[in-house]
Amino acid sequence: MGLFNLFKKKEKIKENTNYNLDILTKTIPINVRKLLYLSEKRVPISKNSSTHNGITITISSENDYEPSEIITSLPIVKGEAENLGYYPSYYQMSPEQRYNYLSFLTKIHIDIDIGYVFVYYYGLERKIFLDNDLYEAVEMIITLQKYHNNHSFISYSNNALIYAAMKKKDYNILLNINLATLRPELLFLVKGSLIGEFNAEDLMLLAKGVGFTNNRYIKTAHKEFQQNLTDLLLEKFGSINYKVDKSIEVDTHEKIRLTLSNYSIKNRYFEYPNALLSSKFQSDIYLLLKETHERTKVELAIKRKTKKEKNSDNNTKIAQSQKQSIFIPTNDLTLKERILLSKEPILDGLDEEITGNNYYKQGKYEEAEEWLLRSVKGESDNPRLYERLGILYRKQRRYKDEVDILKIGIRNVKFNSKLNERLANAIEINEKNKLKAKMNSEKNC
Repeated sequence: MGLFNLFKKKEKIKENTNYNLDILTKTIPINVRKLLYLSEKRVPISKNSSTHNGITITISSENDYEPSEIITSLPIVKGEAENLGYYPSYYQMSPEQRYNYLSFLTKIHIDIDIGYVFVYYYGLERKIFLDNDLYEAVEMIITLQKYHNNHSFISYSNNALIYAAMKKKDYNILLNINLATLRPELLFLVKGSLIGEFNAEDLMLLAKGVGFTNNRYIKTAHKEFQQNLTDLLLEKFGSINYKVDKSIEVDTHEKIRLTLSNYSIKNRYFEYPNALLSSKFQSDIYLLLKETHERTKVELAIKRKTKKEKNSDNNTKIAQSQKQSIFIPTNDLTLKERILLSKEPILDGLDEEITGNNYYKQGKYEEAEEWLLRSVKGESDNPRLYERLGILYRKQRRYKDEVDILKIGIRNVKFNSKLNERLANAIEINEKNKLKAKMNSEKNC
């Protein structure tokens, strides 16, 4: 390949690169494009120069260049790109990463490596810092927060919104912040400045900031805690909100330090007094939370006791209901007479036993006995048949019938250890029951 051909190829690539950049930037929405920094050549924002022997030496580092600035002369290639590292900038991106970034700017809602979001966001911070298109930058930050719920991004962008509100003394900007994402001291600063009062939910979010760490009920009984705190506010202050007395002098030297993420901005740190640690506010909120904790503790204990008693009453009623629902025959027929009066089984009585067991499971004991006795009449040798009837008769307190059915079972089955053991136990219960009945009879006489 000749030297002139090499130059021609490079020229062709440059043409395609410019063409790609032109297409991509034209597809970027106007509100996004308006907030971009573009230049053909990379120029430092600030220069560190020194003169020695008439010679001026300029020293610059990455921190001296705006990281969001799009350099139009840099190549752009569509292809597979590596992930962005920490503190990214457009200049340091690979051609493939630049293509991804410019594609992202056409659709800022898409899910993407958060580094690309930060590169665009750096420029928005600079707009706010320079008070250049500040409100448009604020609006764009709020839009980005809706689509990119990254902890680091939300934290930095909240800082920028607070900085913008304080800079313009326009607390309406703070209305767009999700207060639940703020640290306690920031929440107190923001809402205290904006509204000047806090409801029960706000005070619960401030708990950690005032040193209240026993947040058991805040987590496990949130609604009860919130209601009790609201009631307490009404009792103590005659309002459902804790109002900040702005005439109180802040007696703490603690500061809240906020930082912008754009590392090219000089003096990107700013501080505000941590008013939440002022003795008056801290003690008021801490004591409110502590008393609410105790109230909630007592309330939940009473609820548990009431629930336990209610469950106990319900269990008693269920037991009584079940006890009353057990069928007990009212006639005086003996077991032998019942067997004689029952219908003849079909074949070996297995179908009758299955039907009887199904009725037993449904709690229909009258029907269960009727069908099971048909199987007994067929002289079934299944020990489970007699066990089932024995259980049924014991539930009905028909102890004599239990003894008799087990004896019939032992005769038909020949030998079964379970039936023998059950029979011995049944005889003992039956004898005790007869003795008890005799004693009651003599007592009544």
